[in-house]
This record gives sequence, structure tokens and C-alpha cells, in this order.
Amino acid sequence: MRQRFLAASLALALLCSACGGGSQPTRAPSIARAEQSRRLVTAVILGVQRDFRESTSPAWFASCFLIEFRAELTDQALGKLAAIKQSAGEPAVARALNRLAVPAADRCGPRRFVPELLGPASAL
Repeated sequence: MRQRFLAASLALALLCSACGGGSQPTRAPSIARAEQSRRLVTAVILGVQRDFRESTSPAWFASCFLIEFRAELTDQALGKLAAIKQSAGEPAVARALNRLAVPAADRCGPRRFVPELLGPASAL
């Protein structure tokens, strides 16, 4: 009886390791991509915060904008911004960031409170 239990345990362990081994390589790149995306969003937000510190925008607007703008920084948007920077350079990505900021600004108040977003362009 004990030998059957050991044999069954060994077979189950081999089966589980074979199943788990196949899913690990596909999961690791997605985790790495998510981590890279998180770092990029953080770098962009830090750049936006610097731009707001140097502006005359009210603090209440800056707080609202940072929350709303973070939601605009999807993986798809980050990919487009990175492609723009690679093909057209930092000034073009700064213009694209300012266009991306419009919906977030409109949700928070007057759009005129958004400073020109130059800091985050270098993060991309």
C-alpha cells in the first residue's frame, strides 16, 4: 500500500511539474511587461508632478489631474508614446502627452491649469 502511495505521489509530482513548467515561460514575459509598464507610468507621473510643481496651477487641480491622467496611461497609450518618441523625438512625444492630457484635464476643471508636459517626455 505504501509503495502505491509513493508511486502515485511521484507520478502526480511529475505531472504537476510538467504542467507548471509549460506555463512558466509564458507567464514570466507578461509579468516583466507589467513591471516595465508600471515603472514607465511611475516615471511619467513623476515628470508630470515636476511640471505641476513648477507651474502656478492650483494644488486641488494637480491632485485631481494626476489621478485622472494615470488612468489615461494604458499599455496601448504608452506603446504609442514610445513609438512616437522613437520615430519623431522628444518634442513630438511632449505634444502627444499634452493631447493625451486633455480628457483628464476636462474631468478635473479648466484645461488651462495643465502645464506644458515636458518632464514626462524624457521618461519615455
